[in-house]
Amino acid sequence: MSELKNQLELEAEALANRQDIQEISGNDLMKIGNVLNEKRKMLRLDLQSLEWQTGVSRSTLKRMFKDPSQVKFMSLVRVAEALGIRLCFVK
Repeated sequence: MSELKNQLELEAEALANRQDIQEISGNDLMKIGNVLNEKRKMLRLDLQSLEWQTGVSRSTLKRMFKDPSQVKFMSLVRVAEALGIRLCFVK
């Protein structure tokens, strides 16, 4: 069990050293909305296209980009996956 824990810690450390990883603390939840919205714009996806891909309504997408704490966690996950963003939450 401790061997698995050590392996996971090593993998987390390796990921944290990558250049494309952004660490966002719980106090900076608003940054997640900004990151998602910027990626959407970079991919040139309009809200309707993202809605079709994720099943998350446009009104929810707008709220998510402004204040992610106002939407369900699974909505965040679906949108992030559609945009090619991997979310990793560590307790």
